[in-house]
Amino acid sequence: MSEAKKVLVVGGGIAGLTAAWELANLQVEVLLIDQAPFLGGHAAQFACKAIDRCLKCNTCLVEQRLREVVSAPGIDVRLQTRLTGVTRQNGRFQVLLSQGPHYIDANRCTNCGICYERCLGKAEGAIRLAPSHKNHPFYFINPEQCLCDGLGKARQCQSACPEGAIDLDRQDSEITAAVDAVVLATGYVPFDPRQKPQFNFDAYPNMLTGQELERQLRDQGRVLRPSDGQPAQKVAFVQCVGSRDLSLNHTFCSRVCCGYALRLGLRLSHAQPDTKISVFYMDIQNFGKDFDRYLRAANSRFRFIRSLPGDYFPAPEDRIAVHYFEPQQRTVVSETFDLVVLSVGIMPRPENQVLCQMLGLEVNEHGFVINDPAADAAGVVVAGTVEGPRDIAESITHASRAAAQLARHLGVLP
Repeated sequence: MSEAKKVLVVGGGIAGLTAAWELANLQVEVLLIDQAPFLGGHAAQFACKAIDRCLKCNTCLVEQRLREVVSAPGIDVRLQTRLTGVTRQNGRFQVLLSQGPHYIDANRCTNCGICYERCLGKAEGAIRLAPSHKNHPFYFINPEQCLCDGLGKARQCQSACPEGAIDLDRQDSEITAAVDAVVLATGYVPFDPRQKPQFNFDAYPNMLTGQELERQLRDQGRVLRPSDGQPAQKVAFVQCVGSRDLSLNHTFCSRVCCGYALRLGLRLSHAQPDTKISVFYMDIQNFGKDFDRYLRAANSRFRFIRSLPGDYFPAPEDRIAVHYFEPQQRTVVSETFDLVVLSVGIMPRPENQVLCQMLGLEVNEHGFVINDPAADAAGVVVAGTVEGPRDIAESITHASRAAAQLARHLGVLP
């Protein structure tokens, strides 16, 4: 009987989880790494958009895949781990991995939460909570945000843990492994609106990115103004923030922004019916299943303004004055909103170039990884948004196909 094949999957978002799951089902050993402290990537932080019916946002699929992966015996998960070196020997990949310290021992931790309760710096992010209970441990300690040392106090989390699971003196470590193939599924980064001075993003507490609004909905179940914790009466969604922007040389469409803005707006309108929602847009891109159905629903509830605002100014009571060209009046108008949501686009990860040099791949003019058939034949495939913008369903499909391609290369599929 031939020796089992082994694959390194780089990235623990929905694409990496899917590729790992598909390969494990084919009896391939999987080493799954992610530089984050938790599995799930961006998609695990999204909120369900269901109102009186499902809006096909597919966030539930992430929870399902997480449950499958963490319970699969053939998948070895290593978090806080980066790929730092690759060599090829005798048809296999010798990989060097750098793993950050795990301050919480997963074998001892019971997720009791006492460390979080006692933490003096939890508001600053000294202890973070996982986006899903499928992650274990559910907590992650970031000593750089710890306040205990600065206050001359004993480390509260470490002394309070009843299981003795916390050790803040642990150090980085290196891991070497031999694998037969590699899946690159490192995902994306959301556009940072600070790159566009016109937003003056840090000056407005009530200007959020779409991802920040997602997390608020997931954690609190409603939309509140960060400045005072009150419901927003007037909300503006601004589309195409960071993508389809010639000034940034981002000429690509991020594909997901129209869909998530409309779904978020419908969820907000359903939960808080008195909220008035305006959508500033260039044009509406139709991607995904049932898009037309919820676009019709949005048309009956929202005000659509085919104009992208030029400037933003502070207004009384922490409101934001939005200046834009009103296409019907053909004049520049100013309107104030309680909350402005920036629909930020999907951007390539900065480390793509370095990873591609290790794996014999290339990036395109925007920085996304090119899916090269020659690399596929050599045992390297890419999956998900590392290749370009995709939604959750498209990322799952793309990762499943990548896993099948790799399985055929390894000879475990005909």
